[in-house]
Amino acid sequence: MAIPTSKPLAMSTVQTEYGGTNPINLSEYYGLGNAPASGEITLWADFNGTSNTVTATSVDQIYNWYGNSTYSTEDVSETADMVNTALSIRPDLTAYTLYSYIDSGQPWLGKTIVGYSNLRIRTKVIAQYDTDGNLIFPPYEYAVASSNVSYTAEDRTGASVANLGNDVHGSPAGTRTLTARTNAEITAAMTDAQIKTWLSEGCPLRHTYYDDDATDGSASASVNTPAVHYVSILADSITYIP
Repeated sequence: MAIPTSKPLAMSTVQTEYGGTNPINLSEYYGLGNAPASGEITLWADFNGTSNTVTATSVDQIYNWYGNSTYSTEDVSETADMVNTALSIRPDLTAYTLYSYIDSGQPWLGKTIVGYSNLRIRTKVIAQYDTDGNLIFPPYEYAVASSNVSYTAEDRTGASVANLGNDVHGSPAGTRTLTARTNAEITAAMTDAQIKTWLSEGCPLRHTYYDDDATDGSASASVNTPAVHYVSILADSITYIP
């Protein structure tokens, strides 16, 4: 909560916003608010209207893949490097589960989250494989293959926090990038407190990819194993205490 812009301003108000020890000493607050890193601090000029929070805007962070449900071992093999979006993972299974969380790259990780806006999960998937593992290309452009994907928010121990629902990647041959889970879907599935904790922990996510069938006209195709290029968390803003 920002310090009021009306006078008078008490040192205790600054302490409430920024923390500190008693007895209060202004030297504790060097570099905070508008205060200099050294020299004279002027209570009103340096702290009125300031806040002990930072807001990251236009957040777009790709998840890291982890090889187990406790998020303790990252899969850094060439076929499972989620940081490099030119690569993808396609296990030799007809349905499979991936475990992902963001372990670096954002200043809000591990911090107390106080606000957020327009959270989304975005994925890029190739879901157009036939049952022999081949991509469907013209003249089979009317064969629509799709993959059903379920998403579960977890904590860092692998315990389920909330079921975020399912999406379907489906289109003619090629890849598809979509907003898999919207802000409305995420905020409906989790409480505000759960979302803030989830963001701070790096948004641990279990996502499971299933086969699916679809038919368009006289052509049909069955997805064998959809390949995942990336999964990322997006937000218009995330506000945290540094």
